[in-house]
Amino acid sequence: MKSTSEASSEPTTTRALEWCTPPPELSLPAHAVHVWRADLELEAAYLRRLERNLSTDERTRASRFRFARDRDRFIGARGLLREILAPYLNASPGRLSFGYGAHGKPFLAGEEHSTLHFNVSHSFDVMLLAIAHTREVGVDVGNPHVVVALADESELASADLSYVPRIEPEP
Repeated sequence: MKSTSEASSEPTTTRALEWCTPPPELSLPAHAVHVWRADLELEAAYLRRLERNLSTDERTRASRFRFARDRDRFIGARGLLREILAPYLNASPGRLSFGYGAHGKPFLAGEEHSTLHFNVSHSFDVMLLAIAHTREVGVDVGNPHVVVALADESELASADLSYVPRIEPEP
């Protein structure tokens, strides 16, 4: 998994994005948005380790998938979500609790996590995760070849979407 160092909410032109390995200690300034990209084609041993951190509800949801590939992608996405968010919260991945909005969008449950916001999207073997303090953020993986990162989805009108960068993932 990799992260951009800090994403700006300023509109930018189309460009390739350089993904970097995260530093050993993470800090998220109030004005910053961190965007993570992860490959969901994971080895079986790593998937089993990620699965151990899932909640009972997440394990139940995973068991409902008919195809192993889809089940593994779900486990990978939820497990990586937990592993990525945990250092920001100084918490164990297995101890994080999620609530769900009206449309199924997950959020961190608990008063102690109320200022950290995130949005996750995955399609095929690509997952994106945006993280910010005190503001809503969004990301979308439209297909395996093009991803769109929105720094602050609540401030974008539909006319503004033409200015949102389309980021080409690494081959």
